[in-house]
Formats: sequence, structure tokens, C-alpha cells
Amino acid sequence: MSARLLTRAPASVPGRVKVIYFVDADADFGMLPRLLLPLAKLGVAPVRVHASTENGDGAEMRIDLRIAGVTQRTAHLIDKGLRGIVGVHSVIALVE
Repeated sequence: MSARLLTRAPASVPGRVKVIYFVDADADFGMLPRLLLPLAKLGVAPVRVHASTENGDGAEMRIDLRIAGVTQRTAHLIDKGLRGIVGVHSVIALVE
């Protein structure tokens, strides 16, 4: 088994962006790991993850995922991966 060192470039590097993904999804036990999988596949660690089921009857979860120092292409691939997850109702991506 080999370890791989992942380095994060600062978002201020030309060609790199910060992205916040606002996700509405079903509140089930496996949702958070499924949402992190598209990031993990691309070697991206989130800067922040916040999930809440406080609104409504608890059937829906609101998650914000923040990443920094990625290329536009990586941000697009993560967006596409999030939208393809069963149980995800909506994804809004805010690119800074």
C-alpha cells in the first residue's frame, strides 16, 4: 500500500478557483459519503463541509461543500459528479 501526498494550491494562483457547492438532497445515512466521493476521486479535500436537516420535517438535507485551489475543469467535474448522485435534488455552484 502506498501513500500519496495531496497538496492544495492557494486559490490566488492564476487559473485556480474557490467553489462553494450548495446541495439539497435526501437526508439518508449514506448521503454525506456519496457527496464526498466525487471530490475524493479527483484528489480534492474540502475546505469546509456543513450539513443540516434543521429545516422542515428532516427528510431533506442541505449541505455546503467548499473547495479551494482547483482548476475550472476540476470544479466542473465535481459539479457533474454531485448532480449525478441519486437523492440529490439540486446543486448550485458559486465560483469565486
